[in-house]
Amino acid sequence: MNSYGEPKVNIMSYQNNRILVTGALGHVGRLVAKRLIHMGFHVNCLDIEEQIIRNQELWNDLGDNPRCNLYTGSITDKECINKAVADCSAVINLAGRLVRQDDADSIFRMLSVNIFGIENILKAMVYSNCKIMILATYGDYSSLSTDKDGCVEPLMASKIAAEAYCNAYKKKYDIQSYFIRSGIVIPASPSEYDIELINRLGFNDYKEYIKSTVRSHQVLDFTSPDKLSDDVCKSALKIINNK
Repeated sequence: MNSYGEPKVNIMSYQNNRILVTGALGHVGRLVAKRLIHMGFHVNCLDIEEQIIRNQELWNDLGDNPRCNLYTGSITDKECINKAVADCSAVINLAGRLVRQDDADSIFRMLSVNIFGIENILKAMVYSNCKIMILATYGDYSSLSTDKDGCVEPLMASKIAAEAYCNAYKKKYDIQSYFIRSGIVIPASPSEYDIELINRLGFNDYKEYIKSTVRSHQVLDFTSPDKLSDDVCKSALKIINNK
């Protein structure tokens, strides 16, 4: 049994049990990476340099574990993604970017990460014969809200496009994609970085950001980092053991 009271993965029952976790230093990613290691998996952790600088001690702690490999870079970096996916049997994508609605540059950067980053991961998975994608998301895409001009909100559009890419690669390359619709992740205590980020996005405080997110993105529910990491890891274990 591991420290979570769960059985460790039977390594002999699965030939390659290494998983790539993108966004590994986010509120959820750091919990997922640590928990997967405790469950018996080998883990490749990937995050951007900005996050690593802010969380250097945690990054070093992950790297000290012999079952963890570290990769610095964005999912928009094809070379980095190809290396990170190369020896993996599954990918858990927790990387993503928020957006400031009135900032064209912010929207472009968000689309690059949330859409083309997913495409990069899927292409690397095809090349490496990695067959499992687990994508955490939060919206109800059956009924979409639009802005005053009748357009789908950009962040929501990026989530729809990411799922469409996954479904297309499932059909053509047999990459099995699983979407965990968790709700918006709300940390119990927003960090200084969280506050800085939402201010950068044009919101006055955390509550204003949450209200705007609920209104714009057809949010199903709220969740905590602990709850989502629990859902992701249990899903990964079930999916991989059933293969």
